[in-house]
Amino acid sequence: MIAVRLFSVALVALGAIGCVAGPGASTAPAATEPGVTASPSAAPSSTPAPSGASPLPSGLQNRVWYTQLDSDAQGRVRFVAGTLDGTSMIALPPGSVPIVAGIDVVVVVEREGRGSSATSTLRSVSVADGTTRNLTTIPGSVETGVLLGNTVVVTGTSGEAGFAPAVLGVDLASGAVRAVIDSSRLPENPTATGVSRILTLSPSRNTMAVDLCQPGGDRCTATILGTGDWSVARSFDHPGFVRAVTDEVLIAGNDNWPGRIAGLGLADGRSRWSIEATTFSRGYATTSGTYVVTRFSGPDSPVELLLIDASSGDARVVASWSATKNLGLVPELSTDGTAVLATDPAGLIYPDSDGKIALATVDLRSGALTEGALTFAVER
Repeated sequence: MIAVRLFSVALVALGAIGCVAGPGASTAPAATEPGVTASPSAAPSSTPAPSGASPLPSGLQNRVWYTQLDSDAQGRVRFVAGTLDGTSMIALPPGSVPIVAGIDVVVVVEREGRGSSATSTLRSVSVADGTTRNLTTIPGSVETGVLLGNTVVVTGTSGEAGFAPAVLGVDLASGAVRAVIDSSRLPENPTATGVSRILTLSPSRNTMAVDLCQPGGDRCTATILGTGDWSVARSFDHPGFVRAVTDEVLIAGNDNWPGRIAGLGLADGRSRWSIEATTFSRGYATTSGTYVVTRFSGPDSPVELLLIDASSGDARVVASWSATKNLGLVPELSTDGTAVLATDPAGLIYPDSDGKIALATVDLRSGALTEGALTFAVER
């Protein structure tokens, strides 16, 4: 374990992700030299090649999915990951939970302990062959991450009362750890426990929103960073939690009835628009400046897939379907041109009792919905 308290003691400033750290930056050493610690994970007995529509819509070829299987004999969680084009399917290390996936790597975390004794061990897993590499073990509970170049930026829940967790950059090659945002004391709430941060990256990858939320509150605080030098542009409070960010607008909202999402300008934190419904799904921003999300307005209404102009709030329905279909948007797999839907209203990917995973797609230009566009089979 590295000899620093990631979630309660300040670390050094982080240089640009994917680049050499700037002057004055230092590296906290990992307890063990990161390296290959497991032979390539054997792919689960499966049918990796997807069936259904072919070829894949543009942009989906290198999307990586993952799903949870039944626990192993030791009671450890198990996940499997694969590419949408079916060229790869790998077993992730038992006991580890994926937090972010890229074209060629899945970053997983193995959490142990609770509260002030909690630790998180980060590992990278090759999408091509399942080779696993130890990165580092840090105090606290890592729960969210984004990939930028050769660095994974992570944060989660503080293990110490009255402290906000740090945001850390971990080099995928060396395991070196540097701080993007230091852990900080919460003078207004010194006994708060379970304080968390969530990371959201803009489609351009130039802007990152770091959302700080305290248990029991109905508002969070977003800190807007430029990923080029990690300079803080500004911080402001907002209702609900961050759902997406562009280089100009933060999209935030809640799932309480009535659900409400709003676009807030990054320049001043003021609301530009808002939309209400019974509830909204998870969503994602596109490079063209739209926000893609599904809206559910009641049992007698269809589920609607919306394209919302992130700047103005102008919205149009691009597709709709009966709520009985139980389809949910999967932002992590979707692209500017294609929305990917799982057979779960929350957009989570689960195999059915026979180990089959079925995904639907919506062409965002034509609105065409294709159910069962992609299917995979895994052994549970």
